[in-house]
Amino acid sequence: IKILFVCSKNQWRSPTAERIYRNDVRLQVRSAGVNSSAKHQISIKDIEWCDLILVMEYRHKECIRKKFNKMKLPNISRVPSLK
Repeated sequence: IKILFVCSKNQWRSPTAERIYRNDVRLQVRSAGVNSSAKHQISIKDIEWCDLILVMEYRHKECIRKKFNKMKLPNISRVPSLK
C-alpha cells in the first residue's frame, strides 16, 4: 500500500509519520503539506502515486478535495487524535 501522510507545512506531523512507517515492508510512504509554504507541497504526482491519503486534520482533507477537485482521489482518512 502506498500511503501519503499530509499535514499543513510538512514540517512535523506528516514527516514524523513517514519516518515511523518508512521501514514497514508492507508499505511505501511519503509526506506532504497543503500550505503553499510547505517543505513539500502536495502535488498531482503525489495524488497519482498513492493508494491512501492520511490527513492530520479534517481541514487538510477539505483542502485536498478543493485543490484537486477535477481528479479522481484515493480514499482520504483522518489520523485519529491521541487526545
